[in-house]
Amino acid sequence: MFPTFFILLFIYASVSKLLDFENFQVQLAQSPLLSAYAGSISYSVIIIELLIALLLSLSKTRLLGLLASFGLMIAFTVYIYLILYHSEFVPCSCGGILENMGWATHLIFNIITVILAALAIILSTSSENKSQIIRTLSSRILSMVVTSLFGAAIVIFLFYSSEYIIKKENNFTRRFLNHPILQENFMELGIDSYYFAGVSGNFIYLANKTSPFQILKIDLQLTSSKLINLVPEGNYRFKSLSYEVLGQELFAFDGSIPIIYKAPITDSEIKLKTISLNDAFFSQIVALDSCNFALRTKTEYNTDNVLGLLNLSHKPEVRLNKSILSAKDQNIFDTDGKLLFDKSNKELYYIFFYRNQILKISNSLNLIGTMKTIDITSVSKIETIKLKDGTIKMSRPPQVNNLSTNLHRGLIFNKSGLMGKYEPKESWKSSSIIDIYKVNSSQYWGSFYVQHRGGKSLSHMLVTDHYLFALVGNDLIRYKLRQPITDGMNGVMPKNHKKE
Repeated sequence: MFPTFFILLFIYASVSKLLDFENFQVQLAQSPLLSAYAGSISYSVIIIELLIALLLSLSKTRLLGLLASFGLMIAFTVYIYLILYHSEFVPCSCGGILENMGWATHLIFNIITVILAALAIILSTSSENKSQIIRTLSSRILSMVVTSLFGAAIVIFLFYSSEYIIKKENNFTRRFLNHPILQENFMELGIDSYYFAGVSGNFIYLANKTSPFQILKIDLQLTSSKLINLVPEGNYRFKSLSYEVLGQELFAFDGSIPIIYKAPITDSEIKLKTISLNDAFFSQIVALDSCNFALRTKTEYNTDNVLGLLNLSHKPEVRLNKSILSAKDQNIFDTDGKLLFDKSNKELYYIFFYRNQILKISNSLNLIGTMKTIDITSVSKIETIKLKDGTIKMSRPPQVNNLSTNLHRGLIFNKSGLMGKYEPKESWKSSSIIDIYKVNSSQYWGSFYVQHRGGKSLSHMLVTDHYLFALVGNDLIRYKLRQPITDGMNGVMPKNHKKE
């Protein structure tokens, strides 16, 4: 009876996985315990289940099959126990029988099968000699103890090694967090040329690439908006006027002139006053405070990107560090990326567009650490051509790793341009994938989807303590941040999230 039950159980489990093998691999890849080994385990589990069924069907190997059944069910039980009580989150399902059971119910089911396997091993003892029966029982109990310890040890080893690989040495396997954001509201903007200037108090501010002398003020609930006119001091031919909100102040920049404006934020017309003129050309700039700025500029030969600091507190002072953004293979596009400043933690970072590297930079402009994004592109895949006038151009569109990035309270939110392992192509057609990195421990935290709207994908995002705001096509969308993300901001491990 017992062998027949386990034969049917393992044949059903293995066949159900084979019939939906791609989905089974995807679900294993989302496991908080086995993500890094999804490929090998997906094949191994099916082979082991079929092999055990074969052992149980032959009388000569039935006892070995029962011991193997006992060990495998111990391993499955330990796995589910770790998922429920020691993992960062509880995934949706694991395929097979579990598709139709909750995790707690499946834990009970597994415990029952472990008991049944143990009973089958004990009851299969047959002898008329009492002492022989005792010796046989003792031997089999010892075998079960060793088997159970071995099965549990394998799962625990896979758990800890998988965690290290996923977070520190990721092989491009994403782990999708369990409902980390919840859409609450949206506002139609009418055009898709807005970008986030920042947040101040209970309002977010959107600047417009096609209308650079206005800024849109919107309350955090996305219920009202107001256009505010901007009047910059002087008469200049702007090429790339951009805006940033810091505290109660609005900064305006154009690195081609170069000029920096500042003004207090008001509800009426804002008159921008010049605070820096011709002090430093720049292609990117972020305000560290009212008088200090981090910037990216070119070398005197106008080729290599370099980082610098501009201090306006007394006499304008510019300091450059030419060694931080080192190009690989002498590719002038290799160092292209984005400056990030965490206003909450006062930390400066630089993420590369075309390779998997993030730099942590001190306020004195020294490199103090590096971390990697989870893709495996360590060298930019860019092909260039040199024109007759000496100009170097890209000869074909590059592979962009990191598309849009935001940093808040120690978490980097990065829209990735690359598909990871075991990810359905359909998801990429309908969603943008956001990867989260925890900078204080230099590790990957998890990923989530932001759905496309009207065939348009996410172009910009802004993260606050409670919300993620996303610009998708013509819409501004507010998502509420849930526990997996807020835990990361607060520097604690995520708590379990039950199936919803």
